[in-house]
Amino acid sequence: MLSELAAGHSGDGAFLDAVIALAGDAEPRVSDGATRLVKMHLDEGGALSPARTSALLGACRSVVSWQAQLHLCQSVARLDLSARQAAALAPWLTPLLSHKRPFVRAWALDALCAVARKNVRFKAIALQALRDADQDAAASVRARARNIARTLDCAS
Repeated sequence: MLSELAAGHSGDGAFLDAVIALAGDAEPRVSDGATRLVKMHLDEGGALSPARTSALLGACRSVVSWQAQLHLCQSVARLDLSARQAAALAPWLTPLLSHKRPFVRAWALDALCAVARKNVRFKAIALQALRDADQDAAASVRARARNIARTLDCAS
């Protein structure tokens, strides 16, 4: 249903603005769906303007659903973050590195490394998080850490 909704509004800036506004909704089902639509938009090659990126980052503070947190973490690498936006995002990501759900931990690590590529102040934090993730109990987190270390420049 979300795919059909997204296809029906492809290229509609007002729709994208509304979806971003709903990303931080207190109702988890709303937040989950909205963040999934943003992720789909980015996965399909779409981009967010600096203003839309700022609005999405502002919504992050209100996101409590683990699914919405996961969608946002999976989207960070596709955002064109300024150094300032990256710095604002890092405090939101850091607690997610110890989330009870392994996929959230794994993708928070990925997002933190994307932040470190945009703002060098976070490189040491990202490198330490990579080392810590290599000892994580979940194989998915360790695998994500290995993939990041091989492919992202925050690991060099």
